[in-house]
Amino acid sequence: MASSPYVRAHRPFLVVKTRDQWYRCAHRDTAYDSDERAIELAEQASAEPPSAEVDGPAPSWRGLCYDRWCRLYQVQTEAGQILRHRWGDERGQALFVQPDRGPRGEFRRSGPEGPLAAPTGVASSPDGRLFIAESTSGDIVVFDLQAEGLVRRHRGVVDPGPVDVVWVGDERGVLVGVGPNIDGRLTLGRDGRVRTEPWSRSWPASSGSDRCDRIAIDGRGGIYLLFDADTAKARVIRLVDFESGAFDHAHTVPHAGDIAVEGQGDERPPVVVVASRPGQPFHRVCWPARSGPEIKEPLKARGYDGRGIVTDPAGRITFFGDRGLRRAVRARRRYRREGRVVCMRLDAEHFQNRWGRIFIDACIPAGTELAIHTMAADEPPDEPAIAPALPENIESYEVSRPDLTSLPPASVVPEPGDVKGRVHRRAIGKELPWLVPSPAACERISRRFETYEAPVRAEPGRFLFLTLVLRGDGRVSPRVRGLRIETLGHPLVRRLPRLYSRDPTTADFLHRFLAMFDGLLGDLEIRTLLRHALFDPRSTPDVFLPWLADLMGLVLDRRWPESARRAILMDLTWLFRFRGTVPGLRRFLELYLGSPVLIVEHFRIRGLGRTVLGAEPPTSEGSVLGAGFRVGGTVGRAEPFDAGALDTSGGDAFESHAHRFTVVVPTSLDDKQRAVVELILEQHRPAHTLYSLCTLASGMRVGLGLHAGLTSVVGASGGFTRLQLGGSVLGRDGVVGRPSAGGTVGNARAGFTSLVT
Repeated sequence: MASSPYVRAHRPFLVVKTRDQWYRCAHRDTAYDSDERAIELAEQASAEPPSAEVDGPAPSWRGLCYDRWCRLYQVQTEAGQILRHRWGDERGQALFVQPDRGPRGEFRRSGPEGPLAAPTGVASSPDGRLFIAESTSGDIVVFDLQAEGLVRRHRGVVDPGPVDVVWVGDERGVLVGVGPNIDGRLTLGRDGRVRTEPWSRSWPASSGSDRCDRIAIDGRGGIYLLFDADTAKARVIRLVDFESGAFDHAHTVPHAGDIAVEGQGDERPPVVVVASRPGQPFHRVCWPARSGPEIKEPLKARGYDGRGIVTDPAGRITFFGDRGLRRAVRARRRYRREGRVVCMRLDAEHFQNRWGRIFIDACIPAGTELAIHTMAADEPPDEPAIAPALPENIESYEVSRPDLTSLPPASVVPEPGDVKGRVHRRAIGKELPWLVPSPAACERISRRFETYEAPVRAEPGRFLFLTLVLRGDGRVSPRVRGLRIETLGHPLVRRLPRLYSRDPTTADFLHRFLAMFDGLLGDLEIRTLLRHALFDPRSTPDVFLPWLADLMGLVLDRRWPESARRAILMDLTWLFRFRGTVPGLRRFLELYLGSPVLIVEHFRIRGLGRTVLGAEPPTSEGSVLGAGFRVGGTVGRAEPFDAGALDTSGGDAFESHAHRFTVVVPTSLDDKQRAVVELILEQHRPAHTLYSLCTLASGMRVGLGLHAGLTSVVGASGGFTRLQLGGSVLGRDGVVGRPSAGGTVGNARAGFTSLVT
């Protein structure tokens, strides 16, 4: 089909969307939200008076941690002990209080004195061990929380002594300890039990800090350090490379005392929470990828005693206050009522250019407003340009190519109150054709972003200067995620008689008036030109998948995930060609399950018989270990030396094995998945066959369904799983207790952890 001269799809456009582009603009009273990747109004200062600070020196201990059983451990440096707080227990219980050892090396529970010398930091590992840092002796004490006994004391790990420890990784993770060395030394053990000698790294002199006091990690393994705690120059640093000791941009928080990371394991950038003096709110900051620190809204911490914070298993920040254990909550956000963003200069690359429309991806709640101002010119005014200004919550950002940033002069930038141009919400969604967001994508967006549209109200010109004004009511704020500007306007005015466009004012009005019809015609033409996208399973919207499958003679099951439905449509021709065969049925199941599937035809194993471990004589279809059972050979074919081992006739084998097969799924299936698999087998297997479904829950039974290398694999198991109430049976799939670790050379002690018999 020949392309018409009026083709909207060929119009180029410019995009302002990335973090780097927003940071090159000039911001006033606006902020950048890295979670939503959007510009919003900056927060205004809290009207509440600041809480009174507690007089006197800062607390001397700040050790808190949770174990795998959601029990909280609190350090008491002055008493030389650790308190364990169970769920709902505010007072706590002393973990151990006397240095005398019992018969197995554990600490006794009687006596007024504690076995620790000034503990300051505490950490737990997933395997149930507690690590305690002693600041005066330089030791790290390892305590078994299940056996209630001392495992080992590592002496002189950090000199002159560790002040904080943290566990990084899984059960075979790494113990990290920091000490108050002049270089801020960081010491690691090479495995979970610190069997080998630890090693250290010193921070370069360019860090500008005297000592490293606290350490925290996020769910991705990132390490954050607090230098010079309880001083006016306290700062938080993100560690970039542990081997070289390189660190990221430092963020100063005066009188900071402890740090923690909230929401560990989330897809969003980890947020570091910094606790300062008692009575003050908690500071929040994050480090997005390749960017400087970004300040988040603070947390309220009423009654905070200044003795440390910790992240609970739910990912929230907890602390001890005047009413016991409490959680920090986010304060109600108060925004400024007006803000402005001046975008960098946009270039259409030819003079006397008539710009098209502007598409804005924004969220404009009720009570807020988004206004836009445009100005175009062939040559920018010969005046000094305004200086770039970062959003208020961004401290620093290093621009890679500052020469590419060109802002307009101050004479062409209007004040926020003078901008009156409003935007129009598109009722049909984005301007991109055949783009229908899935429900899962809509759920991931916490606030609904829609596409708004506005014309470029400016004279023709090569360069476009754009100003966004955000207005709110103080409680909510509009958010702008991205801009798309058409560099070419519509040609409908040139198709009318010259009489209608001789007057510049009339021509400008006519151009803006016809833009409405241009949008409708353009959307229809783009959909027509790109209609082939509907016939591609990779690009068609989710709502069109049943229609596309119906064209090919298939009824899709909505219980299938979207990725599996698209994959089956892509392979549908091949699947119909091999329908009813083993490869076709196996491929059909693998597309749905996403894991390999094994199909065993019974006639192929009729010569193998059964395997029995014992001393019974071999039957007609069995083998005894040492008397007929061997490892090796070809499945389904007798070897010369075992000919005649099976006393069975061909007729019996045919009746018991022909036209039957077993589907082995090496994973667990819930009720819905099992129903889908059975439906696939009923619809796509040969009609004269019978099948049996074997999943991971079926297990392997000696003598029935156990074929090494075929339906079972000899090797390492998946380990122990947790016991679930109502879902496990003792003695079958549940074990009470924890398997003890074996003795190792250099770590086992005769009479304490090992017995010689």
